[in-house]
Amino acid sequence: MNMKSCTKCGSTVNGFHKRKASKDGYRSLCKLCHNEDSRKWRSVPKNYIVMKIYQSAWNKTPKGIESSRKSSRKLYEQSNGTAQKRYNETEKGKLANRLKASRYNARKNNASICDLTAEEWEAIKKFYYHKCYYSGSGTQCSKGNLEMDHIIPLSKGGNHTMSNIVPSCRKHNAQKRDGSPRIPVQPLLLLVV
Repeated sequence: MNMKSCTKCGSTVNGFHKRKASKDGYRSLCKLCHNEDSRKWRSVPKNYIVMKIYQSAWNKTPKGIESSRKSSRKLYEQSNGTAQKRYNETEKGKLANRLKASRYNARKNNASICDLTAEEWEAIKKFYYHKCYYSGSGTQCSKGNLEMDHIIPLSKGGNHTMSNIVPSCRKHNAQKRDGSPRIPVQPLLLLVV
């Protein structure tokens, strides 16, 4: 059996990249020499720009789109969604998910105004000292994250705005459901600057 040797360095042990167009099915340069030549070629700004133009054009073709989908899917499967899971476990991730869910529910229930931001929600919680509005002075709420409770429920035509939301623990929000609050609520009428 004939051993293939690199045309540049003469090595036979570095392995060769495949190439369908050649007679033996491999490139003439070993992997190390080929990678070195590729790095040199890409280091020239003009060549790098040309390469990016070709990549951009390729990514718009059906084969390029399918190729990028496959590689993205492969990367996702390798990571097993761990990056997204780690983000979701942070306070910022939890807040983002709660806001996303509340905006979704507001749209689902056709709220006429849906303009509550993360900063406004933080201001509401700060105004109520990060405590459940319905707990009062006598009862203690179970520990956990505060939820957005709509004073006038979205299902009854309420809006997803700062003046229609108070912080509530899970227990009290679930008890209230889509009814009116047991304790009269003075809506928060402040502006976050």
